[in-house]
Amino acid sequence: DGSLTDMKAVCEKGYAVFVTDHFSEYVLAKKPDVQKGEINGDGKLSAVDAKWVLQAVSGSRKLTPEQQAAADVNG
Repeated sequence: DGSLTDMKAVCEKGYAVFVTDHFSEYVLAKKPDVQKGEINGDGKLSAVDAKWVLQAVSGSRKLTPEQQAAADVNG
């Protein structure tokens, strides 16, 4: 169904270790690096990013979870 589950894996001696109660196929994926303040995805910090944040705060623009993470510059 395309859903993802965080298995809370930890890295021990070069292996991903997690506990599960069923067999399945697993994919190890690194969370993408977030460039704080870079909201619109063009790879540059600019006034456009600030505009998008202001629009999101005012309710006129909806940010994706990734954009929200990038907008949270002090968190």
